Amino acid sequence: MFYTLLRLSEQPSCRYNCGWNLGSCSCTSSCQYNGNCCPDYYDHCSSTTEWPTTEHPSCRYNCGWNLGSCSCTSSCQYYGNCCPDYYDECSATTPEAPSTTDQPSCRYNCGSHMGSCSCSSSCQYYGNCCHDYYYECSETTPEAPSTPDYTSCGGYLYAYSRSFTSPNYPSAYPHYADCIWYIRPGYSVIRLQFSSVNIESCGNCGCDSVSVYDGSSTSSRLLGKVCGRNTATFYSTGSYLTVRFRTDSSVSYSGFRASYEVVDNFSTESPVTEQPSCRYNCGWNLGSCSCTSSCQYYGNCCPDYYDHCSSTTEWPTTAQPSCRHNCGWNLGSCSCSSSCRYNGNCCPDYYDYCSSTTEWPTTGMKTSQQPISRGGLLLTK
Repeated sequence: MFYTLLRLSEQPSCRYNCGWNLGSCSCTSSCQYNGNCCPDYYDHCSSTTEWPTTEHPSCRYNCGWNLGSCSCTSSCQYYGNCCPDYYDECSATTPEAPSTTDQPSCRYNCGSHMGSCSCSSSCQYYGNCCHDYYYECSETTPEAPSTPDYTSCGGYLYAYSRSFTSPNYPSAYPHYADCIWYIRPGYSVIRLQFSSVNIESCGNCGCDSVSVYDGSSTSSRLLGKVCGRNTATFYSTGSYLTVRFRTDSSVSYSGFRASYEVVDNFSTESPVTEQPSCRYNCGWNLGSCSCTSSCQYYGNCCPDYYDHCSSTTEWPTTAQPSCRHNCGWNLGSCSCSSSCRYNGNCCPDYYDYCSSTTEWPTTGMKTSQQPISRGGLLLTK
């Protein structure tokens, strides 16, 4: 117990963590501007760049802390976000994982930001108070600052649906912001909509931008970037989305407002009478029909081509077609039928959507059938 109290009463250390935001304080060079440098920042990091020297922060000297992109608390074993060296440095010393909450506690941490939630009074303004804030801190923390505290942006979002905004929205967002929201409702599919966007625009969103990743981290596949005044909608292929908002040192605008919700928990029933769907497959030939713009010339467009693809280019948006909505079909360059496991041509997401449900295709070629050539495409009936 003594060890636990000691760790919770200190600040994290910048040793081995230069270039990282460590929840309640920062080891990046921008901390000198934001005023949230960890106590030993100048001992270890002042002469280095703000970019991290390791893939993840280190648990050394930080057992019991959530370090932003990963965790050194014992609860990380439950949530699957342990830092790489957690078992080397902390597994025998960190306190037990909380049994009733998935968030840090404000006990001994009043006035601090805890990564996924906050124990400072400004949390009442931003709506990100930790679960026990009002029990531990509401009468002790100082008044909320007159200017917004930008270190509280980002965090973990577990609700079925929720809205979030850029720091200080609709007023101007700060320079050097780097906010990451980890959207984890536990269900798929997630629809993310940007209803209001006013962000500095440069070529390819190279100045200020919002990046959306189809997965649990910023190393997942990039779905797209948002900047300027362009609103956008994104869909996940699983139960995770990650959103990162970064700004530079030049101009700033009002930022963005976004919301997400779980829109479907798709089953993987095999189609037996329907045609493949163009949803998520614009630009691909899907075997029995096509989602390319040339289908209008050849007369072999899939039934929902005009709903999903008529205003887009014919080039595919993903490396391979998706099995989503297409279990049991051969999609040209790969297959979503169970025979793909024998032929070795399964689409990349076959095992995510179809492996436990598809039967051997009911419309595939039989020995007495011959391929049909139509408009330059080899089709099977």
